[in-house]
Amino acid sequence: MLLTSPRYGGTYSDYRVFNMSHSVSKNEWWALDNDSGDWATITPQGSGGLLRADSMASVNVPAQGLAFSIGGLVTNWTDSTHKEWNLTDGNMLVLKSMLIYNTRKHEVENVTISPLPAQWGGVVEYVPIGKKGVLVLIGGFESENAITAMTGNRLKDMKEIHLYDIHTREWHTQIAQGSIPNNRAFACASVASAPDNSSYNIFVHGGTDGSPTSYSDTYVLSLPSFEWIKADPGSDTQGRLGHNCHMTTRHKILIIGGRSRDQEIPIWPNWERGACNKYSVINVFDTNTMGWQDFWDPNDGSTKFKVNKVITTVIGGNEDGGATVRKPKSGWGSEAIKMLFESIKPPDGTLKAMLTPTATRGAHGYRGINHAVRGKVGTVELISMVVIAAAIVA
Repeated sequence: MLLTSPRYGGTYSDYRVFNMSHSVSKNEWWALDNDSGDWATITPQGSGGLLRADSMASVNVPAQGLAFSIGGLVTNWTDSTHKEWNLTDGNMLVLKSMLIYNTRKHEVENVTISPLPAQWGGVVEYVPIGKKGVLVLIGGFESENAITAMTGNRLKDMKEIHLYDIHTREWHTQIAQGSIPNNRAFACASVASAPDNSSYNIFVHGGTDGSPTSYSDTYVLSLPSFEWIKADPGSDTQGRLGHNCHMTTRHKILIIGGRSRDQEIPIWPNWERGACNKYSVINVFDTNTMGWQDFWDPNDGSTKFKVNKVITTVIGGNEDGGATVRKPKSGWGSEAIKMLFESIKPPDGTLKAMLTPTATRGAHGYRGINHAVRGKVGTVELISMVVIAAAIVA
């Protein structure tokens, strides 16, 4: 049994609860043929020797035929070679690396994320600015050491937003302001752009601070103002960690799975065998109305993202865009970041096509922006990168 995470990879069953034999198989890459519905194993070029990991921040960009997986944890639940490392019981390998998977050529590249530290449990989204777009990395845990224990780890500051320029292959850090969320890991995220591209709004829901707490609130990080905005406080029944966010073509976020706040330690499975989560497996959040729904009709709602007043009150403009706050109040983190966001233009025919939603499943499911994580890439559209982790740790 494979316990999947909202990222690529995943852990095998906790042997103390489900599988007493605790047998972890060899690394495998699985691909789904979107036409036939058949699964098959593949061997991408460059995938030899990679370690299977869990808790990576991952995003798929079909418009460019690329998928990215950042950081992650390697444990005895994820990789069969773990037992050969002579680690103290409970210790884990933290990755300071990113895998870049070319979904068209079926090639994988393993690169360092320096100057960022090793990390896991964050979320990442793609924003189509600059020459090839930017990855926006938020939250999670970080470690200055390659080896870490299960407890006592440091949460990343939610004010620090890491940006990866796909064209230059450089990392940048921008400080955000506003209603900054509590530091957290294992949240989920989806992104929607204003119709005129004057703002890109990343919705972040739930997560945990590593204690027996899972958050139920929802925040928006609006770019390029880099303002955090509290969209909804949530309720006790909506606390989640390790869940998935899937943006539909009607701009509803389907929040699926995860663990709830009623468990003694949310990051662990229910200790009582056969116990079921008494709360809903799926929650639905309407990004246009900033409200929760108790149903989901795939044909309900507008195909146009409308920038809600909760957001425009902070960044200016109206539901069609027109944001007037177009830079961080605290100033740009670097000239390179400034140039990236000053390159934003209203949609032309090419960008409109790039941002148009479709019903095709992306890396995390039906997720994205009106955005480039959707779209069919060749015949094999979805790659389940069960192997996807890397051995760059320093």
